[in-house]
Amino acid sequence: MIRSIDFIYKNGSRNHNEDAYVINRENHIFAAIDGATGLGGLSGDIASNIIKQSLEKVSERSLREKVEEGNTKLRLKTEELKNLPLTSISKLERSTCSLAAIQLKGNQYLEYVSYGDCMIILQYKDQSIRIVTHDHVDVLDTQAIKIVHRMLLEEETGKGIDLNQLPEEKILSLLQEKKDKIKILLHENRSKLNTSEGYGIIDGSEEALNFMEYGVIPLINIKQILLLTDGLKMHTHQQDNKTHKNSWEQSATIAFNHGINELYKQIIQIEKNDPACIEYPRLKKHDDKTGILLTFE
Repeated sequence: MIRSIDFIYKNGSRNHNEDAYVINRENHIFAAIDGATGLGGLSGDIASNIIKQSLEKVSERSLREKVEEGNTKLRLKTEELKNLPLTSISKLERSTCSLAAIQLKGNQYLEYVSYGDCMIILQYKDQSIRIVTHDHVDVLDTQAIKIVHRMLLEEETGKGIDLNQLPEEKILSLLQEKKDKIKILLHENRSKLNTSEGYGIIDGSEEALNFMEYGVIPLINIKQILLLTDGLKMHTHQQDNKTHKNSWEQSATIAFNHGINELYKQIIQIEKNDPACIEYPRLKKHDDKTGILLTFE
């Protein structure tokens, strides 16, 4: 049924990759996982790797049950590392992860589980594209990005310089300086995880199970399935507000038509040409990038 499996797994601005991925051929499970480090807390790769291990384990448990098991293991690991019950550990300090996971059930249907801003996107044989999941993190990130971008533009105008021409160390320092100024907003946004005002995320809590997005989709005329972390979301130019709503669809169109490597190349080129995040507003030069593209017969 599956003709080919292509994937991307690349570091962002840091030396290590907090993303993880799963290609479990025996259980027909595939996943893109985006770890998020707590603000001053535990590394995101703790969460992403625990979920990866749970999904890679060969068992008869359902996809949902595997994720639930991983969430429990994350709670135990977090409590071990902090020497505190999870309820006494701030949301700001927890290791968390977003998830886009599917399990193929023969030729009939797939089951999926989704959290955060990892995406599941389908292409049918008539070339139509279906975005299965919703990026609930985007609206919160956009608030922060707009403020940081405005401060960067003021810096450029005030000093009469092109920030993209500064040495890389200076650019990184400048971006961090601006982010430090919106720390309160970033904390507020993170405090909304696993609430109806925010987004669902795997953090080891009981609440995480209430904000799991899951379902079943029949495999009718499926051509390709794409799983992405947000590092492979196409960037939006500062002058193009309309495109922003379709960034995930842009990513999918490129990956479905030209391959996931081409999507990676286009995004990384934008980031290299705009290290100061001026032309394409964002909070960091590079994010970790993970994606899986399944092509069917």
